[in-house]
Amino acid sequence: MGDHAESATGTVVHTHEDAAAARVAHKPSETPCNLCGATDFAYLYRDCPDQLFPSDDRFSLVRCAACAHVFVTPRLSFPQLDRFYPADYGSFSNEERDVRSRSWVRRALKTIAVLPYRIRFGSESGLFPPFGTGRLLDVGCGHGGNLREMKALGWDVYGCEPNRAAAEAARAVLGRDRIFDEPVETASLPPASFDAITFWHVLEHVPDPVATLRRAAQLLRPSGRIVIGVPNFDSAEARFFGRYWRGLEVPRHLSLFTPATLHRTIEQAGLRVQRMRPQLKPSTFSESIDLWLNERRGVRRHRQRMWVYYAAFLPAAWSYAVGNAGCLEATAVKDGAPPSDGAFVSGN
Repeated sequence: MGDHAESATGTVVHTHEDAAAARVAHKPSETPCNLCGATDFAYLYRDCPDQLFPSDDRFSLVRCAACAHVFVTPRLSFPQLDRFYPADYGSFSNEERDVRSRSWVRRALKTIAVLPYRIRFGSESGLFPPFGTGRLLDVGCGHGGNLREMKALGWDVYGCEPNRAAAEAARAVLGRDRIFDEPVETASLPPASFDAITFWHVLEHVPDPVATLRRAAQLLRPSGRIVIGVPNFDSAEARFFGRYWRGLEVPRHLSLFTPATLHRTIEQAGLRVQRMRPQLKPSTFSESIDLWLNERRGVRRHRQRMWVYYAAFLPAAWSYAVGNAGCLEATAVKDGAPPSDGAFVSGN
């Protein structure tokens, strides 16, 4: 199912600035690596469409020849990317979470499915109890679903969400003064004011992940932690599904991390990796099957087939316990913070 990587240099790639704009040429040197700044790279996948919200735009994925970081070219700015985030984009949709697990049968089946992961890596939820003063910032908080769960645990929660509609939905539940409708890089937040900062599948969306983490480090208290979740480009499922892998998500995923490049990104931001482990997210597996089926059946607009989700949930969840880290979860701290007991270092 996966595609073989293709190497090339100097090829012209094209995109639309907006729906009415003329097509303009893009040269490789115009998109330097957003991790090391180098301009030499190898093509992995050419002319990729937006598989979730179809358009005429095409983008390519490349690997930096200097540091092996994978990124999209051309790389759009925040204003240019805005039209690729429609109102029904996943994290903006204000729907009840975990609707699939309401019945006791579904909850029991989910418990069985995730048990091997829990035995090896601990809780898969990403939730953790308050520590320090209990002040938490969720970057890219969407409509505030994760913040509501953390608040229920006792956290004093805040969020940054550049999408105005999603930010307003979060404010309606959490309070206007709790949500900043702008990127964390420009939000008016005092330094050293948070015990925990979370980036749940956000870091791959930002143009400069090192600068974003540096800003987060400024906001972090000395004993605080930053928790990051990203797709893992070095995973078995990424290689198996190839250009159909759900984690690609061009052009919104500007960077695609591996354990090594995520580790390097965190260190370049002046932080230290305390722990890295697979993040249990079986939906990336089932939705990759959906993307493959969409193309085979001529379906332009992505849709999730629930029969695929349920059929794939058990094997996908178990695969995480035996090595398929389709997504990564990293905990970063400032120098001087206590070490963690164990770390995940393999990409597959």
